[in-house]
Amino acid sequence: MTNDGEAKVAGEAMASEGGPSVGQSRAAREAGAAEVVKVKGKGFVLEVGPYRGHVEAGDVAVGEVVRRDYGHHLEDCVPGTVFTHPRGVTLDRGSMLAYARAFMEANPLYLNEAFAVRQGYKSLPAAPHMVLNLALSLGVQNDSEKAIANLGYWDVRFLRPVYAGDTLVGKTRVIDRKDRGADKPGIVTVETLAENQDGRVVVQYRRKIMVPRRGAEPMGDEVVASEVTFPWHETPKLHVPFVALSRLRSFSALRASLPNTRPVITSAAPAPAVA
Repeated sequence: MTNDGEAKVAGEAMASEGGPSVGQSRAAREAGAAEVVKVKGKGFVLEVGPYRGHVEAGDVAVGEVVRRDYGHHLEDCVPGTVFTHPRGVTLDRGSMLAYARAFMEANPLYLNEAFAVRQGYKSLPAAPHMVLNLALSLGVQNDSEKAIANLGYWDVRFLRPVYAGDTLVGKTRVIDRKDRGADKPGIVTVETLAENQDGRVVVQYRRKIMVPRRGAEPMGDEVVASEVTFPWHETPKLHVPFVALSRLRSFSALRASLPNTRPVITSAAPAPAVA
């Protein structure tokens, strides 16, 4: 980006304008912390200012360890609450193929791009279990960081293909909370989904988690109405490409027996309760 001469000029410019530079004392840096210094060079603009992250300047000493508290206790998991997961993930073709090979995927749809295109897909889709694992991992910080045990997943639905370049984000909604007593962890039932960059749901599932309590106070039957949109599909539809029916030999017979070519997957029965 810059050569040694430009770096020297940039350093001198920062020092002359009161900005931070190598060798400044901490007091001097703090004195000018409220200002943002802009340094223009050949092909670049450098802005130096105060750190705007979660930890304010001066709150943490050099060598000190910052310990953050992630996850939720049973008291936090009020039915109706929606947790928006803080991170997203963008898929790339290499990781999709590596995953399919590592887990010995046998379906050529997730290994052979030419085959996938012949089936009507725009390119190689990601293996469904990879999509599920990504959706699960996106929710760890909110859903299971404090979990004592994962009690099961069910009603997993894959609604549409995921391709290289798609970015997935996740949300979780609490649908039930079971308080088992002051000296026991509780059980939380949640619905989790992942959406692509267009806001379309690609996968959704239900899950039960054993979660510790924060205190001993009894919990009521409180339910909240979240303002966060949660596009769960009670009767999800599978959106996948289909080879043109005109290519099939028994087109007339097939059309008569299958008037609607978009499959509809109904929700399964709820998982059995856990004592």
